[in-house]
Amino acid sequence: MDGGDSERLAGSEIHGFNTLEDLDVQIMFEEAKSRWLRPNEIHAILSNHKYFPIHVKPVNLPKSGTIMLFDRQKFRNFRKDGHNWSKKKDGKTVKEAHEHLKVSNEGRIHVYYARGHDNPTFVRRCYWLLDKTLENIVLVHYRETEEGSPAATPVKSNACLTDQSTPLLLTEGSPATPVNSNACLTDHSTLLLLTL
Repeated sequence: MDGGDSERLAGSEIHGFNTLEDLDVQIMFEEAKSRWLRPNEIHAILSNHKYFPIHVKPVNLPKSGTIMLFDRQKFRNFRKDGHNWSKKKDGKTVKEAHEHLKVSNEGRIHVYYARGHDNPTFVRRCYWLLDKTLENIVLVHYRETEEGSPAATPVKSNACLTDQSTPLLLTEGSPATPVNSNACLTDHSTLLLLTL
């Protein structure tokens, strides 16, 4: 990470972090080993990618908790990571769910989810901003999850949950997302609520 801890972050009026010190990247990346990044954190990182290393080569078999940034204009095959992801019926194409995440009540982030074929609790999420001027930068996050556990309870909802405690929000077929007042999924299909 470059310097500039006290420099004002781009997009702070949207994601709510004024400086890198406010974002507290070291703690956030450490926590990312056991939780998904929140949409406002993702927005802050992608909006301020100049402060982070951008990978230009593939990483083979990244482990749970790994977070990387790629410029997809310079490296289009960033998803070729050596993992065996679940495939569509054709047996060739990786089966990915696509959604938009909200930050400050507006859809701002596109996300692709993929599950491990051999280990369905291993998940990869690829995020990029819907802002055309910044959509080339992709944040990729790998995590071992607890999804599919017996504690999962189906919930029908037509509104975003805004509780800032520990529930996780799932749309059917997609990984858990921490719910907070700055973020929700724009797809209001059947939801699963896990309480940790």
